[in-house]
Amino acid sequence: VSTQSTWGFMKYIKGLIFAFLLFSPVLTIIPNLGHSGWVIALLWIVIALIMVFYIEYWARAECWYTCICRGIILDFRKTDSLMKWACNPVMWLAYTFILTAGVLTAVAKEGSLWHRISTGLLFVLGLLFVVFLTKSIVDLEGAARLQTVNLILEYFADPELLRAKGFKLIHETQLAAWQRSLKVNPKPFSWNDIFALSHDPAPQAAGFFWGVKTTGHLKKHKDLDE
Repeated sequence: VSTQSTWGFMKYIKGLIFAFLLFSPVLTIIPNLGHSGWVIALLWIVIALIMVFYIEYWARAECWYTCICRGIILDFRKTDSLMKWACNPVMWLAYTFILTAGVLTAVAKEGSLWHRISTGLLFVLGLLFVVFLTKSIVDLEGAARLQTVNLILEYFADPELLRAKGFKLIHETQLAAWQRSLKVNPKPFSWNDIFALSHDPAPQAAGFFWGVKTTGHLKKHKDLDE
């Protein structure tokens, strides 16, 4: 993945494709739900939340590319094993979506109890791709996203490994804390302030939506020598 596919217009095309892949399974079960408008609304709410996190995690990838151009490696929550990405809070939205759609399909299907259950289970199996779609969101440090630089430092357990080459590792919570500090104590922007941040996690969690706020601020200064 090049910087252009992250910063450029391709992110919008990928977002539309991602949304379509989420929406299309729901369209097949809507005619069978009758007047259960609240159920349909629940599915659309879950889909909307997944799309919100798609935008947020894409913004975090933009932050990474903006920082790497300044010699700053932004370290994220690790997702390099099954339990690490499967237990990510965003993944539970995918599980909720799949299970809800499966139950609704079984309830709306006419026939015997076994026929309904088997139809619901088959529909759930057909929706498992949603799990991997959502994984592609949260797996920021996967090889296809950030060129595995973060995982190299993680596996060697040496945050200073690339320091001699001019690269500094900082944790995402530190960058989020820096962004929050600007509201309390506004000051002129300087990349040196970000470079001085620590690679250790900050006491306060980064939060769910720090990426959109931070990338909007950093992109204003990505081409400036400050």
